[in-house]
Order: sequence, then structure tokens, then C-alpha cells
Amino acid sequence: MRIGLAALANEARREALPNIERMLPAARDASVKVVHCLVQRRPDGVGGNHNAKIFAIGDGSGSEIAITPGAPGAELLPELGPIATDLVLRRRHGIGRGTNLDAVNKAYRVVLPRNAVAGIPTDYANTVIDNMLSLLATITTTDKLIEVWKQP
Repeated sequence: MRIGLAALANEARREALPNIERMLPAARDASVKVVHCLVQRRPDGVGGNHNAKIFAIGDGSGSEIAITPGAPGAELLPELGPIATDLVLRRRHGIGRGTNLDAVNKAYRVVLPRNAVAGIPTDYANTVIDNMLSLLATITTTDKLIEVWKQP
């Protein structure tokens, strides 16, 4: 199994990305704040993480995905925006796996559309959603969330 950010990106393209593309216009139409979180690295790697397998961002071919500011790998996919009302947050280190925990700790109600989430391997990602995130969040689907947003 390939590991790293390249493998995660490939998995996201399979199901999560098409569902995110469908969800964004519905969120914006419902006045839901859209926040894009991007990872960027300095060209010299200073301040970046190198202490876990996930940071092996190559795809196994010896090439790396460039995530320096301005490189395609460090920018938002054009099909996702941003539009003027979206927020774009950029970070240079870490992976922020505790987003749900942080939101719960700040008293937000978390809703997770499981078919707009990617993880590797897929079976493990589903296990995490079913056995941990379901204790913190309301698990739903993209279609159900869009349906709720369309209600007056």
C-alpha cells in the first residue's frame, strides 16, 4: 500500500472530492461559511514536519508533490473555489487531525458527511468514523446535508 499525502489525494478523488464539489454550492446558497484549509511548505522545508510516514509526500516514483506557495499542489483545486465569501486558511506545519475534537471542545455541533471524507486505507477510515467520530459528530451523507440546507 502506498502511504503519504499522494495516496490520500488519490483516495480523495475517488469519492470525497465529487461529493465536496456538490456540497459547496449548496452550503454557500444556505449561507454556511465555507472554510478551505490548505497546507504549504517553505521551499527549504524549514518549519515543516518530517517525523511521520504521512509526510512522505512522494508517490513512490521518486517525484514529490510540490506544496510550496504558488505550486499547484499547495493551492485549492479550481473546482472548489474559493469565492469571495469563502475563507482560506494556510498552514506550514502539522496535520490538524483533531479538527472534530477541537470543534467539540469549543461547543460546536459537528456534522460529518461520511462520503465527503477520505482516509487511507478506506476500510480503516470507515472504522474511525464508525467507532470514534460517531461519538463526537452526527454522521450523515452529502445528499442528506444538501437536503437540510435547501429547507427554508
